[in-house]
Amino acid sequence: MVLHFLRTGVALLPQDIEGRRAVLREARYYNLEGLALVSRPPDPERRIGLQVDPADPDSYIYPTFFRLKISTPLRKLMKAFCTKHVLPPTLACFFFHGHRLDGDKTAAHYGMEDDDVIEFKLN
Repeated sequence: MVLHFLRTGVALLPQDIEGRRAVLREARYYNLEGLALVSRPPDPERRIGLQVDPADPDSYIYPTFFRLKISTPLRKLMKAFCTKHVLPPTLACFFFHGHRLDGDKTAAHYGMEDDDVIEFKLN
């Protein structure tokens, strides 16, 4: 594992970390956006929980929680949500961070994590 500070261009190997605790502490608490960890690709079998909330708070549709693998196409979640709330799938729009979701893409494609919220709107 290599820690890399993007702003300063300094790379720290595990053997260098012991002598630089003050630098790491500062990066951890004050400059999180400048710290990047080299990590493994996401495990396709990992499951995450996603909540689908209606955009209109006065709607009769209530927030719904789903668990799915990050490699599962989101169309399965969309279809299950529409079935549960008796909605025609052609009128349903799902958004994540302001971007409309494509049913053929996966949660991993959008960088979704556990307990993220998907917004639902009727078209």
